[in-house]
Amino acid sequence: HTLLMPYVDGISVSLSGVHVFQWMYGCDWDDETGVIQGFDQYGYDGENLISLDLKTLSWIAPKPQAFITKNKWDSDKADNEYLKNYFTLECIEWLKKYLEYEETKNINLLHRANPNIILSHLINYSVHLLLFRGRILHRAL
Repeated sequence: HTLLMPYVDGISVSLSGVHVFQWMYGCDWDDETGVIQGFDQYGYDGENLISLDLKTLSWIAPKPQAFITKNKWDSDKADNEYLKNYFTLECIEWLKKYLEYEETKNINLLHRANPNIILSHLINYSVHLLLFRGRILHRAL
């Protein structure tokens, strides 16, 4: 549980027994409209714990257990601005690079027949993944 401490510091959760701590972040880019979105959210035992609102650069904590962390993270304006830039610029650049890489292999990832396509760029420590509908399309270790 020492790996979780930087993330749950100030969050009132039980660290005894078996629990699931979830962290999901990434970006979405619509190549037709140019709309860009990013997300950074944490969960605990299957429930939303805290998430970043990129429009207001503030954290949303639906559970009282995360209020202390929300206030702490809200006060770090520089880090929140960094996250906004990461999710709206750098993450999108990486996503476009992966798409360009896949195009060189003649693989069409964007099927126009279905407008509900979700591409995710996930990074977990040194593992980089490009997922499409839950299927791993590219893995770089």
